[in-house]
Amino acid sequence: MALSPLSSTGRDGAYQRGLTYDRVVEFEKALKARLAAPAVHLTLVILPTNRARLLLMVAEGAADIADWHVTSREQENTLAPA
Repeated sequence: MALSPLSSTGRDGAYQRGLTYDRVVEFEKALKARLAAPAVHLTLVILPTNRARLLLMVAEGAADIADWHVTSREQENTLAPA
């Protein structure tokens, strides 16, 4: 499962759009090509998540990948609580 901030995963009707979606689709294709037969049924799922919980959820084992766009804002420089 891949996590992304709520603002990075958009929808256009029934279709997903956005930078995170494009990255996850490309990563899925690369995994399938590298793993070949065992990865035939591999599907990555994007779960839009609160930005403050992205890394915490990966650390807890709730997801495998976190994708977000880090900015220079001071509040985002602290990626995980101490």
